[in-house]
Amino acid sequence: MNKVFTAFIACCVAVCSLSGCNGKKEDSNSQDNSSITEVMIPLEMPDIQISIPEDYQETSTDRNEKVYIKNDASIIVNSDSFTENYKTLDEYISFAEKTFKQYSDDFELLDRQERNNGKIIEYIYCLYTENGTFSKYCMTSFFTDGKQIYLITCKADSDKYQNYRDEFLGVTDSINCNQISPD
Repeated sequence: MNKVFTAFIACCVAVCSLSGCNGKKEDSNSQDNSSITEVMIPLEMPDIQISIPEDYQETSTDRNEKVYIKNDASIIVNSDSFTENYKTLDEYISFAEKTFKQYSDDFELLDRQERNNGKIIEYIYCLYTENGTFSKYCMTSFFTDGKQIYLITCKADSDKYQNYRDEFLGVTDSINCNQISPD
């Protein structure tokens, strides 16, 4: 049960890391806003092959072993295990969406698609803080090898997301899918 709770919390981190909303931020300091996304316990860092663009700097945070940052965009790669609560990738994605909705003040699912042997959701989430509205556009890509679930969460400020979207799709497409497939 503890693992399920941890996975749930980690999924929330992924959601918060990738989403945004239509509201405007009153506080424009991206570094201050980034710390809000690190409220929950992260999932494990997986051992998979993925290409991160060279202009992203690898760093770590209190909650994530590796985070790749470029200006106001970030990429986080995590993994999780299947449990009795979610036995398929589609069930896990539904679980993730519910979690995102629960832990954000405003959540809007923008798109779902299959791509490169994985499944992608794009969404916007908002958090209302004493410093104003914090909003992010996110792209979370889900892959599985049947045992593990791999998540790539890419996020950017809502007004800059489109500038990074092609890079985010490139990261998703770079995953070594020889051992990974959708359900």
